[in-house]
Amino acid sequence: MICRADIAELWALRDPRTAVQVVKHDYKTKFPRKYLGSKNEDYPRKNWSSLILWNCASFINRGLTRKRVSEMTNQELHRFQWVPDERIGELPIEWNWICSEYPENPDAKLLHYSIGTPCFEDFSHCPQAVYWHQTYQRLTEPKR
Repeated sequence: MICRADIAELWALRDPRTAVQVVKHDYKTKFPRKYLGSKNEDYPRKNWSSLILWNCASFINRGLTRKRVSEMTNQELHRFQWVPDERIGELPIEWNWICSEYPENPDAKLLHYSIGTPCFEDFSHCPQAVYWHQTYQRLTEPKR
C-alpha cells in the first residue's frame, strides 16, 4: 500500500459510534490468481480488513483479547463477525483504492496493490504502479 495523503485526514473521519471503520468494498475480482499464483476468491466483505480504523474505546473491541483472537478463524476476523453490522462504519473508497481491480484514480488517498505489488515483474506496469515506483525510488535513493 502507498499512502498518498496526510494520514491526519483519515484520523479526522473517525466516528466514536462505531467499533471499526472500513471501506466497504463490493466487487467481484477480475483476477482468479494473484501474485505468486495465489488463489484469489470472492467472499463477503472482501478486502474490508485491509484498512481498518479501530475504535479502541469501543466496548465491542475490548473483548478481543490475545486468547480470543487466537481462537477465531480467519473468516471471523476478516469479516468482523464479532461486530454488529450497524457498528461497522464506512470510510470513503479513496482510502483503500484497489489498483488493478478499480480504474486509475488520481484522487486515491491510499493505493492497495492487492493483486500484486509493482516489485513483481508481472505487475510492474499495473494501474498506478508509477506511485509505487516513485516511493521505492525515494526510499532507496541515497541522500544527497
